[in-house]
Amino acid sequence: MGPWLDTWLSECSLGTRQKVSVLLALLGSPPLILLDEPLNALDPISALALKQELTRLTAEAGCTVLMASHDLAAIEMLNNHILVLLNGRVVLDWDEDGMARAIGDDNYDHNRTLESLIVEAMRAAD
Repeated sequence: MGPWLDTWLSECSLGTRQKVSVLLALLGSPPLILLDEPLNALDPISALALKQELTRLTAEAGCTVLMASHDLAAIEMLNNHILVLLNGRVVLDWDEDGMARAIGDDNYDHNRTLESLIVEAMRAAD
């Protein structure tokens, strides 16, 4: 963030403002981090760095991350519990084992992805 230290936040790009928001959320080693679309407007390098840091925080620091996101690939990479809400109702509630069973790790079907399962659950709940 060095190049932007003397720049007003309002003059920064959306991606830079997003980075500042995420960095503020991570300050002080919090036990719980709440994130709403944290990957929005991040470049691929920053998005990967954030996913890696969130993975590290949950594995090593015992931090809990509650993240709202439409980025299903990120959720699949980061999750150990997935909760999908539709119109204020829980339509899917899986831990890691539940997701592995639903996707079918033994006979992996490339058409049966987390994305397709979430869409299926949302359509069934509608």
